[in-house]
Amino acid sequence: MSIRLPKPPGYTTFKAKTKGPRGIQSEEARNQSKFRREVFALNKQHYGEIRCERCRRRQRDLMPDETFVADHIIPLALGGDNNAKLNGQVLCGICEKIKTKMDRPGG
Repeated sequence: MSIRLPKPPGYTTFKAKTKGPRGIQSEEARNQSKFRREVFALNKQHYGEIRCERCRRRQRDLMPDETFVADHIIPLALGGDNNAKLNGQVLCGICEKIKTKMDRPGG
């Protein structure tokens, strides 16, 4: 008997945004979905539960409207790749905003 784990917060929202005009996922969207699943799985395997890799907060430590996101350590726009093991991390919303600001030129 297999146990189905609950989807990470925001999963359906992320999936809905990746569909094109005909409701078909693009190759890039499928790669992002795969990246996201792998990053969350690696994080859970490492910590035993989903945690932010910067501040180490757990799901129960987040505010009700906060979620975790799968983040590229080196953004794709700056030459990073979609390898979840080498270039992926899970961040809470606050840490993701800080990192995104630092990744921008002049940030």
